[in-house]
Amino acid sequence: MKQEISTEIKQELVKQALAARKFAYVPYSKFRVGAAVLAKNGAIYTGCNIENAAYTPTNCAERTAVFKAVSEGITEFDAIAVCGGPGEAEPEDFCTPCGNSLIRTNFSSFSARATVPGKK
Repeated sequence: MKQEISTEIKQELVKQALAARKFAYVPYSKFRVGAAVLAKNGAIYTGCNIENAAYTPTNCAERTAVFKAVSEGITEFDAIAVCGGPGEAEPEDFCTPCGNSLIRTNFSSFSARATVPGKK
């Protein structure tokens, strides 16, 4: 059975995703994205988007966070927060995960029960 994630944990995920967004390397789109994933063990891993002149090697924030966790042996996740928007200003709303089907496949292959804060 899926256990409810507390409001405090959801808020912390958003806070850390916003903080990770500051490290985004986005010289082309100027669209900064940060992500924070909650591992089943309670640890939070963050990531930002990293652009490349050759579009294919560009990495989304969600994948960066998941890969960071996996590189440390973590493969079970309970939730993810994604925050993004243009420029330096703090986003006014949630943004959707990237459209890359690879991140959906990567995340769902590890965590079929994960939730997105702010959604029921």
